Amino acid sequence: NKFHASGSKSIVGSDSSNVSGDYVSIDKKFIIGSPASRRSKNLVDTVVSLLLLLSLPVHLFTQKKPLQFIKNIFFVLIRKKTWVGYATTNSNLPPLKKSIITSTALPVQLNELPAESLLASDEWYAAGYTPYTDVKKIGRGYPYLCYP
Repeated sequence: NKFHASGSKSIVGSDSSNVSGDYVSIDKKFIIGSPASRRSKNLVDTVVSLLLLLSLPVHLFTQKKPLQFIKNIFFVLIRKKTWVGYATTNSNLPPLKKSIITSTALPVQLNELPAESLLASDEWYAAGYTPYTDVKKIGRGYPYLCYP
């Protein structure tokens, strides 16, 4: 793991191996906040949107809400939304646009995990972001790309 002072705090664990509940906080670098990662994320959003648009006839039969799916493609193309974002609204993470699916590959309204688990998922996503991460999550979350 890469750690250094960037102002983003993350709860890591207790400060004693015999005691649970007392947590120490360390600074963690979130890769997704770098300019290169932002450009990569925008490129993935654009390329995926164009591919979905080009193969639209197939998706009209495979998506539960095809009109919302088409709207989502255009929202991402005009940069109002992103395909993959956070499951929580933690202000310690680098900001992202509103998303169609979250770091769990589900839309916000379908995430039923405890808040701590959702935050951990968001932190792992932000800390270890790669364009391939988005592609995998979009693939896994394909049935949910029609959610508003």
